[in-house]
Amino acid sequence: MCTALVPASQVQPDVFDRQDRPWSTGLMAALDAVNDRWGAGTLDYASSGLTKAWQRRCHRRSPAYTTDSNALPVAHA
Repeated sequence: MCTALVPASQVQPDVFDRQDRPWSTGLMAALDAVNDRWGAGTLDYASSGLTKAWQRRCHRRSPAYTTDSNALPVAHA
């Protein structure tokens, strides 16, 4: 996802580029100003979510699942 990060001065928009870069730059400056004044995380992107309600479940994993193939369960026919 982050493989095409370049400085804003080096962006080469094309004919099909629909991003409003001046508006986006102003929005990011406002977001940074609020977070600088009121503390990191005061404003955040909606896509980042507020809390992570899930946790991974590892109760069925064998204790040495990456190093000991003998520890894996065996199904008999």
